[in-house]
Amino acid sequence: MNLIAKKEMNEDQREFIDKWLMILFALDNFKPIKGRTRLVKEFFLIWRNYFYHLDNIAEFFPYHFGPYSTLLAVRVNDLFHQKSIDFKESGQEILYGLSKNEKERVLAFIKKEDPRMISEITKWKIKYAKSSIGKLLGDIYRKYPEFSQYSLVPEESTIKGKFPKEVSQAELIDDGVGFVKSSKFDEDFKVSRKYLKRVIETLQK
Repeated sequence: MNLIAKKEMNEDQREFIDKWLMILFALDNFKPIKGRTRLVKEFFLIWRNYFYHLDNIAEFFPYHFGPYSTLLAVRVNDLFHQKSIDFKESGQEILYGLSKNEKERVLAFIKKEDPRMISEITKWKIKYAKSSIGKLLGDIYRKYPEFSQYSLVPEESTIKGKFPKEVSQAELIDDGVGFVKSSKFDEDFKVSRKYLKRVIETLQK
């Protein structure tokens, strides 16, 4: 299953994903988000808590590590190439953040939204920046069990905040540690298989 294959989306979907991706990146003083798995799950929480009535806007579905959206993966890639978001390696981590040239535009977005909602999302971002991926997945699985039905991570692993050893490298890459599915994507982001192996080994410790 190619999770970053180009997928047609309508203008409403594109505008929603772009806007809330940028807002998410901007909150907590523009601090970057560690890894795409964390990014996808935090975006899922925005949709599930505030825009669930728009059931087709992001098209989340249950997958190996909980909720996943192909539309979101495509837009992250597109926005990187459009220089709207940045990517960089930092030790064992892959960091994603907002480009400087988008900061004024996203602040205008934020001013139009409900301050209480923005405050709640900011608290989530701060909380999960300090938590493990396992903790984040565990919170989602327990609150939204319908998105854990195909999970490769047992609940006891999420409680401990660790991924099980039996989860393979291919499965971790496929579900979102690096979203690496093509040689062009590898080249664009300069992500080596050796680097991804280090990331995976870190998650499994």
